[in-house]
Amino acid sequence: EEVKRPKFNIKNMGATGSVIDDEDISPAVSSKATHHDVSSSEKDENDAMSKTFVVSLASWPSELPKVPIPSTFKLKISYESLDFIKIDGGAPIIQFPFQNIICWGSSSQNFQFKVFNLDKKSEDIKEKDNGSLINLRTLEGKHIEDITMETVQKLMVDINQRAISRQEFNILLDSIFEGDGEEQLKDDWMSIIDQFTVSGRLFLAKQGMELLIKIGPLAPFEKFDLACLLYDRIINKNSFQLLVNTFEDEHERENLIHRLQLDKTKKGVVATCAILPENK
Repeated sequence: EEVKRPKFNIKNMGATGSVIDDEDISPAVSSKATHHDVSSSEKDENDAMSKTFVVSLASWPSELPKVPIPSTFKLKISYESLDFIKIDGGAPIIQFPFQNIICWGSSSQNFQFKVFNLDKKSEDIKEKDNGSLINLRTLEGKHIEDITMETVQKLMVDINQRAISRQEFNILLDSIFEGDGEEQLKDDWMSIIDQFTVSGRLFLAKQGMELLIKIGPLAPFEKFDLACLLYDRIINKNSFQLLVNTFEDEHERENLIHRLQLDKTKKGVVATCAILPENK
């Protein structure tokens, strides 16, 4: 079944960042399947709030990179992402951050969601908003849909109460780069990021990803130290896999996991998890 595109607020789907708008959610409804615009949600960091469902892959878009996905796996609704994880051991196979998801919905035998194809270089908002449909077979589609909506709504509470706001984050970006562009970092950029959370406000994983993606090409050696710093400055450490994924080299990922001893304390963090391309 083809999912009809819901009406959603285009400003929430930034053309170059595709990040979740930190202030606004507006659910939308289509026929046959119910869809929701994405924003964010959470419970308690240690509360196993993530929900998992055994599913199988009904279809994978041909325009997306191929990922070795087993015939049956689990869909995990995490704090800031939808994750495909292995049934045995729960290791993540691929993650879809909420900021890259356009909409989701269900039918009696499916759960489906659309993601931006950020590998395209097009700056055409409409082309990016068309998205790529991922379709999963499950009899629990409506339940998955409801849990996903609960999750993004609760994350919005955290965005308002605990997280650095988008406006504050933009101020941070302006503070670490020289001039008007993002082509040169200030000498003390790491200290500026370090001092930015002294008030107790914390980063979302998506903000940590954005910092690593923007800074990585300009300071490849310091990117590792930045990731270590961000581990203690994100709201939910269970979302750190998303930051690990920004490292393309598997050995770098392994070194990061070892440095933070995540192989001992966070068994769900691995060096082999896939993620769709992010805008730089």
